[in-house]
Amino acid sequence: MDDIRNYLDDESTCKACHVMIRVSGDYDPAEVSRVVAVDPELSYRKGDEYVTKDGRTLRRPNSHWSVSTKDLDSRSMECHFLELRKRLGGVSRWEKIRQMDGVVVSIAVWWEAKGGFGDYFVTSKALSSLAGYGDDFEFYFL
Repeated sequence: MDDIRNYLDDESTCKACHVMIRVSGDYDPAEVSRVVAVDPELSYRKGDEYVTKDGRTLRRPNSHWSVSTKDLDSRSMECHFLELRKRLGGVSRWEKIRQMDGVVVSIAVWWEAKGGFGDYFVTSKALSSLAGYGDDFEFYFL
């Protein structure tokens, strides 16, 4: 087991990583916070105005609510998966969100290589611990 743990915690090729749960669609983000009893890291409502980098004012095409592990000081994906699971509370609350009309709940995984190449590993236990929270997983390699 120690060999497996050392393998999973190998961070030598990772520059940065995090995991996020993201709720997208046409809904009230305050309702998500109320149902899951978790404060979002970022949220906005469909139709809210925002200013682009070039100074234009646009309206949000969809609502957004998210919590991530960006603040976690680790380059181990295993740690990020397990930490997000801790932050989310009970899965039954999230099932209510997933059943809302026009809502998609995604688990997004970001991993950036140091030096342009590399990979990461996550145990099936850590991966499955988040599976019931989202409709899908999205993997981003930067």
